[in-house]
Amino acid sequence: MELVNDSYCFACGKNNPIGLKLSNFHFEGEELVVDFVPRQEHQGWKDIVHGGIVATLLDEIMNWRIAKTEGDAVTGQLNVRLRRPLPVGTAVQARGRIVSRRGRLVTTQAMLVGEDNTLYATADGKFMLQKPALAG
Repeated sequence: MELVNDSYCFACGKNNPIGLKLSNFHFEGEELVVDFVPRQEHQGWKDIVHGGIVATLLDEIMNWRIAKTEGDAVTGQLNVRLRRPLPVGTAVQARGRIVSRRGRLVTTQAMLVGEDNTLYATADGKFMLQKPALAG
């Protein structure tokens, strides 16, 4: 399968008018990190971020972590544990790391934490590499 980035990814696409527009991914040790502040349009129940948005953040950070060093991948399995409600307007970091790689299968973990280290959600995932990482 050929994966094409047309900048319309719901999570990171800069051209998607309704997307999350995640950017400024950066490494802290072996973890890839991205900052995000959810807005009212990301809520499910009043003032609480929708669980699907939380899952999207975790899926995205794990996939980007793989892309940075291993290559393009697609999600094969995503397990999310919502630990506490995430209030709208709360600054959080999504943090992702690679746990293992076996052939084209990459296993990952992620967490969503607040500035005060409150743990809002965790996830683990299995991703299938589609092509090797580009050199450089």
